[in-house]
Amino acid sequence: MESDHNVYINAHVIIAVYMDDLLIFAQGAEVFHWLKNILCEKNSMTDLGDVKFILGLQGTEAKEVLP
Repeated sequence: MESDHNVYINAHVIIAVYMDDLLIFAQGAEVFHWLKNILCEKNSMTDLGDVKFILGLQGTEAKEVLP
């Protein structure tokens, strides 16, 4: 499957890169925190918290896993 060069997808995580920002979409909090910890160990990073708006789109957290 061909995808955008700024979006990385595997079975449990989607990482979108925009300029110097990362958006991490994970299948559960454990996976999210595991990946965030690995990235913070390897890079100087600041967690800006949950996404409110990006590129004019409003972000919200899904309470249920989507199929």
